[in-house]
Amino acid sequence: MIKLPPQTSRQGSSAFTLIELLTVIAIIGILAAILIPVVSSVRESARASQCSSNLRQIATTFHLALKDNEYRFASARGGGGDTGSYIWGLLLEQAGYIDTREILYCPSHPWNAPGEPEDPYQVGAWQWRTYGMNAFDEEVEVRSAGFGVSATLYVVNYNNIQDPTRYLLFADSLETQRNIQRFRIEGANGSATASDSGGLHLRHNNRANVAFFDGHVEAADAARLGNLGMTSGFDQNGNTVQFPQP
Repeated sequence: MIKLPPQTSRQGSSAFTLIELLTVIAIIGILAAILIPVVSSVRESARASQCSSNLRQIATTFHLALKDNEYRFASARGGGGDTGSYIWGLLLEQAGYIDTREILYCPSHPWNAPGEPEDPYQVGAWQWRTYGMNAFDEEVEVRSAGFGVSATLYVVNYNNIQDPTRYLLFADSLETQRNIQRFRIEGANGSATASDSGGLHLRHNNRANVAFFDGHVEAADAARLGNLGMTSGFDQNGNTVQFPQP
């Protein structure tokens, strides 16, 4: 008589129990809670790094334009009339100093306001959404009718700069009215004034990327900006913040 091997029970040998399944789900949830903020932080760090690179390229390009124009260039301030479209970014592009507009925008902040076209290459829209140019230093500013327009433009004479390592050239900017980047930073010593004016924006973990006249770029916090003589700006949430003065 042939003996058959005993049948093995398949009950519970391969299936997950409810407790095991809930444990796995809980572990996945914990890992997601840990990893998502880390991934978000890494992405923002990458954007901040790209922002610094953009500003460094802009500063280098800007110096090329200055050398060709006896170190004079149009300020971010307009003089009225038809000067509105003659801002620094458009001037650099039209003169052939830049060939890609991507370097004019910080990747950490939207360039367009709600309801506006999403294409940053549309003429008449992109040009007002760039990094902010220093428009608050009266010491180096003179009036001049230049650049072939009928209205008077403010033109900066950069030969007058005393300390290139402390002179803010371009920086992260914000116009709070539309929550957009602004092509200029104005007000007394860069102070945040009217909601439709540009102010320094500490958007990178409450730091603003700043390109100085000597070409170096810093991630400057409120204390550093105050030490440079700046008075106020906007934090990463768009709230006005006063910079501590030395």
